[in-house]
Amino acid sequence: MVSALRIVRWVSRWALFLIPYLSVTIIAEDIIYPPGSMVFDVTAAPFFADSTGYHDATQAIQSAVDSAESNRGHGWGMTIVYVPNGTYRITGTIRWKEPPYTLGPHLIGQSRDKTILRLQDGVWPTKTEERRWV
Repeated sequence: MVSALRIVRWVSRWALFLIPYLSVTIIAEDIIYPPGSMVFDVTAAPFFADSTGYHDATQAIQSAVDSAESNRGHGWGMTIVYVPNGTYRITGTIRWKEPPYTLGPHLIGQSRDKTILRLQDGVWPTKTEERRWV
């Protein structure tokens, strides 16, 4: 017979391990950002990226990244390049002026399973060009 104390110990040990994974799953389901000065929606004006996968979306996403970088503001302003659900055809390299692991802009999709960046064959960063993303 398992005592209540053993169950509590088991739950408390595994809770620290499982809670981060559960929270990521909940957060990653569907993220919708409201329009704002620090959010650049690639499908909205003036970018109009095609979310069907039929037309090339590279230039529209690049324009959104460029706008987010130039409108970041002073100090610690983080900007978001928001990619709603859909399929986006990428035929070239999308470049950041600063590495994307800095304060911004950050490319964030609406959901993990429904926001698809479909890379054309041969589109991939080289090791020598560190400040680019594909």
